[in-house]
Amino acid sequence: MTDLLEAEMNGITKQNAKDYLEYLYSCDVGSHETMGTTYKTYYNNMKLFLIWLKNNENNRYLLSEDTCKNAVNLIERYINYCRQQGNNNQTINNKLVALSSFYQWALKRNKIKYHPFKDKINRLKVGKLDSRRTSYFLTLHNIIEINIKMELNKRYDLQDKILFNLFLDSACRISAVHSLTIDNLNIENGCFTNIKEKEGYIIDMLFFDHTKQLIKDWLSYRELNNITNRYLFITKYQKNYNQMSKETIRSRIRNIGSIIGIKDLYPHTLRKTMINMITKGGKLEDGSDLANHKGTAVTLAHYVEEKTNLEKRNNLLQIRKKIGLN
Repeated sequence: MTDLLEAEMNGITKQNAKDYLEYLYSCDVGSHETMGTTYKTYYNNMKLFLIWLKNNENNRYLLSEDTCKNAVNLIERYINYCRQQGNNNQTINNKLVALSSFYQWALKRNKIKYHPFKDKINRLKVGKLDSRRTSYFLTLHNIIEINIKMELNKRYDLQDKILFNLFLDSACRISAVHSLTIDNLNIENGCFTNIKEKEGYIIDMLFFDHTKQLIKDWLSYRELNNITNRYLFITKYQKNYNQMSKETIRSRIRNIGSIIGIKDLYPHTLRKTMINMITKGGKLEDGSDLANHKGTAVTLAHYVEEKTNLEKRNNLLQIRKKIGLN
């Protein structure tokens, strides 16, 4: 958050930076568990808006009466700018949410008299073409092929193998996997305990026999090489071991994806893959439980692979036969 003040060097209004930093500190007090996820994303989106204000709106002050009065026209200009930059509707919506959150806070703090664009600008419609990433669902064949080829190729180390299989076993998000420590590990019961997930949930992260053996091998290696860092996933830099960064984790998963010709494999792909498999092998509620969703609606909308036309046709044929139609 502190680098927001450094933005002043680029000409961003000092008062804008000061007010937004105050907002972030306020969020940290009330929502500390999501500062590294939700509000970090808000912050990054807000910086882009502040830079746009600097370059296109004469550094206007965010909370001025004139800005609030003309906010709808201002934001419509910003939406058009974002589209010119190649942003899709989902990305633009995310930017508007970040801006709206700031104004909601400012209203509660009596810094403004009203939210300047609430209920005046509708969320942009998001379709499949607005997906920010190519969506994949790995097959069982893909998973087996990847594990076999990682065993045969020295390019992939124990941490690669654990990451791939742990993302699949647990269906957890990268933020949870990134934060795992040896202290959280209950190897005999096949889980990491007291893990913080999205929205502050505390969960047990489960894993199964193959992953358990990989973790045991990794612990033995660490002991043999006197590696005492508390984090499960680590990198070595100048003879020191540090917690592996999220970007390094993503990079490792992308490299694993190259085994089956997928250049943009993400940790979230592995999460979606397992939730989809569990849902189709069991019930929608099973997939939702694994995903730690509050209900099944999100699971069905975003984590279950759509049936192909052939699957739909075969399903309809079975139903037609049951009711006496050819």
